[in-house]
Amino acid sequence: MHTYQTHSQKDAADAPLELPSDALRLGVDEAGSTHYVSRIDDAVAVVDADGTIERRQPLDGRPLSVWIEYIESERGWADLRYADSLGDLIADALDPTG
Repeated sequence: MHTYQTHSQKDAADAPLELPSDALRLGVDEAGSTHYVSRIDDAVAVVDADGTIERRQPLDGRPLSVWIEYIESERGWADLRYADSLGDLIADALDPTG
């Protein structure tokens, strides 16, 4: 059974209610769609600018980097909020330009 997030939960202010509670905003592609990743579902959800879920893509155990590279080659990223490690996350958080 999955729990679903509400608009008031962290990182989900503009996310559809149908996303799992652990969905994190991965980024926005050049077409304007927002990508969310869920470790509970082991999947990525792509949400159109109007808020409808365009696609759900199971990762099937593959690394998230595979999806990121695929979107980079197909659409490009306008805003990617992904880090390979905790160190990258900390460095990004401390970066005054980011």
